[in-house]
Amino acid sequence: MYHQVKRGLYLKSLSFLSRFGLRKIGSRLFFIGLFVIGCFVQSFAWNKPGHMTTGAIAYFELKANSPDTLKKVVALLKELPDYETHWKTIVADRTAQGDDEGLVLFAYAARWADDIRGNPAEHRGLWHYINYPFKPDSEPGSVKTVEPANDNIEKAFEYNLGVLKDPKRSDPERAKALCWIFHLAGDAHQPLHTVSLFSSVFNTAEGDRGGTRFFVRVTETNATTNLHSLWDGAVIGADNFQSVKNRATILRNFYNRAKLKHLDEPDFKKWIAESFELAKEKVYLNGLLKGTQEQTKVEILPPEYVNEMKAVAERRVAMAGYRLADLLKISF
Repeated sequence: MYHQVKRGLYLKSLSFLSRFGLRKIGSRLFFIGLFVIGCFVQSFAWNKPGHMTTGAIAYFELKANSPDTLKKVVALLKELPDYETHWKTIVADRTAQGDDEGLVLFAYAARWADDIRGNPAEHRGLWHYINYPFKPDSEPGSVKTVEPANDNIEKAFEYNLGVLKDPKRSDPERAKALCWIFHLAGDAHQPLHTVSLFSSVFNTAEGDRGGTRFFVRVTETNATTNLHSLWDGAVIGADNFQSVKNRATILRNFYNRAKLKHLDEPDFKKWIAESFELAKEKVYLNGLLKGTQEQTKVEILPPEYVNEMKAVAERRVAMAGYRLADLLKISF
């Protein structure tokens, strides 16, 4: 309970800073605390609460602007086998506390693809990312790049969207495809799910594997982490439903549609391309960010790196939620 309260205080403090534009006044101290507490837990893509936040934003959008679509999506999500075995109890618990059934289902649909990672019959690990190579201009010719695998997030999205729209498919099959679409929409907006860095330091067949082999520290007193985990936990660290709902509300209010350029872009591959460009510029600082494959003697991040990361991550999670809602409107 103590840790939940402490995480909640950090999140409220971060929300205050974001809302009132005080990113540069003490925010680095808050981030240090946030990452010490919550960022070094196991996470995938955006971490699970990050995905839930995207789902919640999509829910709020449909509730406000397309309630008919919302009803259809909720009805199909109830056809997922996991609804009877897992979600039904969660929904009953949350609705007893005043939450809408649809909000709960959207949040858990968005994280479903991570929840099934222990089930090899259901889970496809390669579906979460595509490793487009990034080799900074300063690197020598001896550094070779490798093109992405054929089985990847782009192929997964195309496949699952086809299943969702196929009237010959069973409702449980379509429900699974729908959950994948929820999740992949989030993954596509995480910059480190679109890239592998190839350099003199990361000169292997897989580069830095989307930042998972790129080790850094936030400050000299922080524990070592990798870039991928750092970015995964940049939006929210508390894995509880109330925090997710609060975070989604804050992000949707702060990043309204008018603030987000190119939000109406419907092409999934262009979402990936946006993330790839952000990875080069904001994650790797165009090749200037220093890191190692060793977990000792690691580099310290630049002073403003964490603040900039949070701003980018918040924006991308918000965009993923809006775009998911728009996609659902044209798919149902």
